[in-house]
This record gives sequence, structure tokens and C-alpha cells, in this order.
Amino acid sequence: MKKKINISVMLVLIAALVGGVMLVKNNQDTKRGATFASVQALFLPDTQSIQVGKSIITTLMLDTSVHYLTGADLRIKYDQDKLSLDSVTVLTKENFTGGIPWLQSSGEVLISGIDSKSGTFSLAGTNMQKNGMSLPVGLVSIVKLNFTAIASGEAKVSLDTSYSNVIAGYNLAGSDQELGIDKISGATYEIGGNNGVTEIHCGWCGTSCIDLNKMKGACAQIYVTGKTCVNNNGNCVILTSANVTPRVSLVPTTTRKITPQVKIY
Repeated sequence: MKKKINISVMLVLIAALVGGVMLVKNNQDTKRGATFASVQALFLPDTQSIQVGKSIITTLMLDTSVHYLTGADLRIKYDQDKLSLDSVTVLTKENFTGGIPWLQSSGEVLISGIDSKSGTFSLAGTNMQKNGMSLPVGLVSIVKLNFTAIASGEAKVSLDTSYSNVIAGYNLAGSDQELGIDKISGATYEIGGNNGVTEIHCGWCGTSCIDLNKMKGACAQIYVTGKTCVNNNGNCVILTSANVTPRVSLVPTTTRKITPQVKIY
């Protein structure tokens, strides 16, 4: 494992230098705890229900209010028993146009690493914008996390509070450059499913009874008189009216002919 220099202190130092004479202050105070303002961390979407095997993209955002953001040293914690973190996208002006990105380019990312065993993602970087007034401010998008649900249950994604998460900003009024995190709004996802098996959805394709989840393109959905297409122990089977109780019947009981309908799946 690489020896980690005190990245927290380094970020604060970089933040104080990136603006040249505008940001350099004599006798700068880079002590931990010397924050000049606070921000909020948000994970969006904050709630969602998904099925095992499906993907979800979670975005970490920082609400800096009126304070300019420069650097960050963060560690995100997720439930590795229920979520697989497949990839991440650190948001920059190069790859994000849907809001305010944190960085100008990927070259400003110092650390970006997934540890699937511990269920953590480590991220550090700093915006090297020389004009302090052009630094990101407001609701800033930091990183997109691309998850796949791997087990049912409740899964949480948030900042790792056991880690000394550090955020640095451009302080117009003083020498302190660190921004404190006064609120963390994590995400909670409800994952349903059966050990990765997608629930079978049986239906008609012409006169064939198939799993509609596997359909691609168009299919004439014809209801066959006197028969129904049902899920029987994981298999799509055709049952005659005599074998089907009215309570579970999935097709119209009328005997009139029904014009085939074309549905896109």
C-alpha cells in the first residue's frame, strides 16, 4: 500500500496557493479544525427502490452556498454486501455539462481508488484555477458512483465518518482555507429480488407464452381463448381454463375475439 502523505494538509496548502497573489496569505493557518465556513454533502438520489442485478448511479454533491471550492480529500462508504461499485466518474469540465463540476480536468485528480473489500472509495483532488472568483461555488457536483445491486435489503451510501474528510476553499476574508462539513445527507436504497434472479413476467408473444423481460423489439400480444400464460415455478407455461382458478386468471374471460395489439418491450 502506498505511503500516504498528509493529503489533508497538502490540499489546504494547495488551495491557498492556486490563486497566486490573490490566495497567498502571510502566516497562513493550515491547522485542522480552523474552518472558516461550512458546507453540506448530499448523495442523490437519496432514496430509490431497485432490483438485484440492476444499476444505479449515485452523485455526490457539495452545497457550498456562497463559498468557493478548491480541494477535497474524501472517503465514501457503501454497503459492499449489497452494492458493487463498478466504476466512478470524477466530474470535471471535460466530462460534465449538467451543472457545476468540481474540477477543470482529470489531471487535477490526486487520488481515486475503489476498495471493494472495505466498501470504500477514496477521492482527493484540487481545482488549480488561478482566478479565485472563477472557482466552483454553490451546488457543486463531485463524483458519480456507478453501482450494481448484488443482494436484497437496505443499502446505504454516505461519507465515511471514521475518516477525517477535508474540504478546502478560497477564503476572501482570512487565512483559514478549510471548509467544515456540518451536514451529511446520505442515500438509502431498498433492493428487492431473489439472489440476483429477475422476477419473471410471463405473457403472450403471438401464441407463445414467454418471459417478457427477455423480449426485444415488437411482438403481437394475442390472448388465446380458453388459455392463460403464467409463471409456474420459474417457467412460463400455458394453462387451459380448466387448470386455472378464477383468482389467478391473467386473461379476459370473454370469448369474443380480441384484435391483436403490438407492444414494444
